[in-house]
Amino acid sequence: PARPRGPAATGDAPADPQAAVHLEAAVGILNALTEQSPANPAFRHLLALCLRDLYSRPGQRDAEASAGLAKAATLLEMLAKEHPEAPDYRFDLSETLAMGAGPGGGLGSSQVGPTGLTAEQSLRKALELSARLVAENPYVPQYAESEAHILHRLAMELRRSGQGAAGEQYERQAVQIHEALASEFPQVVSYRVWLAAFRNSLADFAARQGRNDEASTLAEENIKLLDALLSAHGELWYLHGLLERSYRSDAEALRRLGRSADAEKADAQAQAHRGQMRRGGGPGGGRGGPPPPGPPLDLN
Repeated sequence: PARPRGPAATGDAPADPQAAVHLEAAVGILNALTEQSPANPAFRHLLALCLRDLYSRPGQRDAEASAGLAKAATLLEMLAKEHPEAPDYRFDLSETLAMGAGPGGGLGSSQVGPTGLTAEQSLRKALELSARLVAENPYVPQYAESEAHILHRLAMELRRSGQGAAGEQYERQAVQIHEALASEFPQVVSYRVWLAAFRNSLADFAARQGRNDEASTLAEENIKLLDALLSAHGELWYLHGLLERSYRSDAEALRRLGRSADAEKADAQAQAHRGQMRRGGGPGGGRGGPPPPGPPLDLN
């Protein structure tokens, strides 16, 4: 079965120096075990995952990170070919390919990602693997969730390379997947949180294309969703950051639609949530520390 998404799976693992020491030690041990027992797939699988976690941490040098992720991807690709009946190898390969590209990967469209592919090529290969996994395993929600995250990364990469119209279609698919997940699994809060984050991004795509009515509608749908989440889960202080982004998106769209008074009200709400974010534990806040595993506050 697929593993749930965590910080490493989303590319948001905190840069803990001690964790790097432990991962480097684990890589050394697993390299030795793999040399001693090359036919044992478990050692190679663990080695690939440790390499991935080690080299997907923030602050890595591009060349070093790319080489480490390339080795992880190569190991996983070999395992996937040797064991086509084991979906976890393909799942981990798709996520590894996506980690070195798109937002948070440190690679632009023209730069080479894992296995010598450009960022866009790497993401497209990851998406192909992920889509096939979802088609073969429609009842594994983690596979669908992973596909949505890869779609979002590809959308951002295409937008950065001037292919905004194509990127928007991938972002829309990411939203649709999370709408389905949130509807089928209402008890899983993270599905609704990521839905809100992806909707914020889709609203930005709509606004860039001049579709301000759609941008405002998406922002206001998000505000309702996030208000309900915050009422039920007040401890999730980072929701204020997502609400701030939704209100600001709504304010910008309303202003372009000529609804200045409504835009000012939305701006005031955005400012209020920014203050709540700071008091709750965000940048400059009193609680400190990173939020629990969840989306970045601004995916754009």
